[in-house]
Amino acid sequence: GHSMGAMLAVVQQYKYGSYQGLLLLGFCNRGIPDLLSEEQKPYIDNSALARRDAVILAREYFIEPYVQNTRERAVVNGKAKKSLVSDIAKQAVAKTEAPLLAVGGMMSLIPGSIRPEMEGVEVPIFLGIGDSDLIENPHTVPAEFPACKDISLIVLPQTGHNHFLYPTCTSFFEKMYRWLHLH
Repeated sequence: GHSMGAMLAVVQQYKYGSYQGLLLLGFCNRGIPDLLSEEQKPYIDNSALARRDAVILAREYFIEPYVQNTRERAVVNGKAKKSLVSDIAKQAVAKTEAPLLAVGGMMSLIPGSIRPEMEGVEVPIFLGIGDSDLIENPHTVPAEFPACKDISLIVLPQTGHNHFLYPTCTSFFEKMYRWLHLH
């Protein structure tokens, strides 16, 4: 899964044990606290409270259950130079944009919202993070999965949040392919 999709895959793995391994791209459980209001900040690192009030928080933040244009879409590329992304890739993404599930989006914004699930994952994990992604210090992300004894971390140079749009994607696909065949 990528970003919020990775978050959902972690939750599903913890709850149902669906997978033999997880490929998690552009993901950690640090959220984007700068996008939270002062009223939402008490939910940081309180997964039980965040889960309890997720629907209410999503309604307040996004208004609609499925949102076309969201506040975080403005930061979706991270800090990478957008000039590295080809015009063809930008056009392709624009054609495939879909509404965001507001509750999942809210949980993605709140740091620590799925800490118990992350701490319980034991299957092998492949983490792919761009060096200019939204994630500060990507080399510290494996520590967020203390029960996992087999974590591979790839930090892609000059790559933002949408890994597949950057020139590094070809070598990234090769690394994912090799990892999948080992696991």
